[in-house]
Amino acid sequence: MQKTKIEWADYTSNPIRFCDEQGNTVWGCVPVSEGCRNCYASAQNNRFNKNHFSAQNMRRLTSYLDEKELDALLKSRAIKDKRVFIGDMTDLFGEWVTDEFLDQLFAVLLYLPDTTFQLLTKRPERMKGYISSIASVAVDTERDQVIFDLWRSHYAESYGQQPWPSSHIWLGCSAENQKTYDDRWGHLARLRKMGWTTFLSLEPLLGPIDLRLSSRDLQPDWVIVGGESGPKARPMHPQWARELRDQCVAAKVPFFFKQWGVYLPTCQLQTEQQRIWMLSGNNAIPTRTPEDILDLESGQERMEHYRIGKKLAGRLLDGREWNEYPLPVHMANHGQVDEDNY
Repeated sequence: MQKTKIEWADYTSNPIRFCDEQGNTVWGCVPVSEGCRNCYASAQNNRFNKNHFSAQNMRRLTSYLDEKELDALLKSRAIKDKRVFIGDMTDLFGEWVTDEFLDQLFAVLLYLPDTTFQLLTKRPERMKGYISSIASVAVDTERDQVIFDLWRSHYAESYGQQPWPSSHIWLGCSAENQKTYDDRWGHLARLRKMGWTTFLSLEPLLGPIDLRLSSRDLQPDWVIVGGESGPKARPMHPQWARELRDQCVAAKVPFFFKQWGVYLPTCQLQTEQQRIWMLSGNNAIPTRTPEDILDLESGQERMEHYRIGKKLAGRLLDGREWNEYPLPVHMANHGQVDEDNY
């Protein structure tokens, strides 16, 4: 567990670890779509362990549940009233994470109601299947009883409330374009209907997305949008981000603009430092967005971008930071936002 620079979280924790054939502790995952191409976790693992994420490399790894990490979560005072992103170095709902691992993980998370846990996946069908298979804690199924017994016997002296669905555990899925959104959101919408707080992370945003936010019961509780960072990053058209912002504002869904990434479009120049960088010899020639990234058939004009780095590009969308967060389902009617985080 450690503090994070991820703008929408305070800490990250990775209870799922891997061992390679030599017994070294490494990270592991398997790419599933274009949004995975420049994964920072894969790049970091390759840098330190010479092992990028792939199905072939995953077959050489053995996953395990790091009980020391779970213990650190249980004992930490620092994470009270904070947001903790669980599993930023792998996908918690990949096939390498067993139901038994998830049972033990949720037993710990349920015991820490003063901390908000953010779980994000590109495999929401597995997330939906796992969550839906446990209608409530301590019902008449063997695995439900396992979760309840773990929670009660190891982490709690008394059991006074129904923790499932739990308002402090937020369930999210990632999507980078219309296809991945259409393929994934429906699974998460089922969990939203069950009473879970749900969110979308549209990062790296690689194309326009119509969220179709007409039905309030099926709306996400939160939408995060961001461009791509890293040495092989792809630019994000400003119109894609604007349209998502406008959809969220119209539907009263909290909107969080995370970053432009390493590229900044010319229409978003905000600071003198950005202008100086663009006009300097460092990057005097603008980088045109590749044709395979910006689909001209959508009618969006081609936009020149400058590669100036994530920090300098910043996170202002049309001159404003968007830092909205959802109120948990049990605290507010759907569609309200946490105004203290504007």
